[in-house]
Amino acid sequence: MSTFNKAFKGELVAQDANDVPAEVLSERVKKSRRDETMLEKKSKAKLKTPKG
Repeated sequence: MSTFNKAFKGELVAQDANDVPAEVLSERVKKSRRDETMLEKKSKAKLKTPKG
């Protein structure tokens, strides 16, 4: 079996039952990116708002 296949099956290193599942980590990353995008949009909107 190739190293690539073993890696995807989790056979290269001992697995820790206390690790956060990949699905949870993926959702955290997605949420973080959405939050960052929203902040960037708000910052850009403030810059475009005319003062006065």
